[in-house]
Amino acid sequence: MKLFFLSADNLRNGPLIKDLVYNYKKLGKSIILHDHFGSVADTRFVTKRISALMSEEMIVNNAFSGDQRSILSLVDGHVLVRVEFLKEALHNVDLIILNPLGLQGDTITQLDPAQVLAQLRRDLDITDIYIFPKNVRSPLVAQRRYFATTQDIAPLRDAYEEESTVLDFAEKMLPVVLAAPGNFKPSGHLVVP
Repeated sequence: MKLFFLSADNLRNGPLIKDLVYNYKKLGKSIILHDHFGSVADTRFVTKRISALMSEEMIVNNAFSGDQRSILSLVDGHVLVRVEFLKEALHNVDLIILNPLGLQGDTITQLDPAQVLAQLRRDLDITDIYIFPKNVRSPLVAQRRYFATTQDIAPLRDAYEEESTVLDFAEKMLPVVLAAPGNFKPSGHLVVP
């Protein structure tokens, strides 16, 4: 199973979202987790909007807010995931779109997306976490890049200073695949440092 993360910068990038929707077909079972987008209501709207765009391309999906049905919760500083619920939901659809809202007791809270990604990786059979740069036309992602260690990322920092935020995030989430929507499919070439 693949896990895709859309940062706040990615969510504001219309061409990236269109490319993602267009290129998503035939990827198999996967989850898209997207970052917060302002208020709780705005974040929920973005989740539904991505779902609607995927549905327009005939991609069978389900959109969930992480606090919905207690899918995500924060207990003693740790993110908990209702794994069985997500696995059951994936029996009927190819894609789950999820936001990092969660419950802390009875209160809705904005969870750290990195913590949610890490917990999803641990709890589900995640083969790859895919992240996208701020600029999807950047030569940085002319080909998919697999980062296993911090040494894989270090040489790129000076050459791609404008992508320092995504490179920092990649380092935090190792191992990851950095890609553009046009090249994240398994048939695309993968650069391994």
